[in-house]
Amino acid sequence: MEDRELPAASVLISPWTDLTQSAETYISNADKDPTISKLYLDLAAKRYLAEEDPKHPLASPVYSDLRGLSPTLIQVGNEETMLGDAEAFAEKARADGVNVTLELFDDVPHAWHNSEQWVPGIPEVWEALERIGDFFRCHTNSK
Repeated sequence: MEDRELPAASVLISPWTDLTQSAETYISNADKDPTISKLYLDLAAKRYLAEEDPKHPLASPVYSDLRGLSPTLIQVGNEETMLGDAEAFAEKARADGVNVTLELFDDVPHAWHNSEQWVPGIPEVWEALERIGDFFRCHTNSK
């Protein structure tokens, strides 16, 4: 693969990084997360992967070589079923030498950043977006 310049920084919001859905939070947070279930993601992974291995690094970045990845901010709700994916990705990225910031938010739905459209008034939306802006400004020449 040819060398390509990476973005200065990356942000992952409630990421799905392991298509095996093997994180413990798929079970422990099942009753807390009203939006994403293991069953739903099992079906989505099966459709996406066809017959491919769910641990293929291009399908599940948690199984990839992440060395050289740009600084990464991960935001996830602590009650999401996909919390374990975010934590596993952060751990793997750190092990591969990536500068990672993992931010957990209390009592927010999956990908709550869009929730102003359907649940107005969630203050965490603005807090999260401000942190994303600060993160990008910190890792770019933006003011």
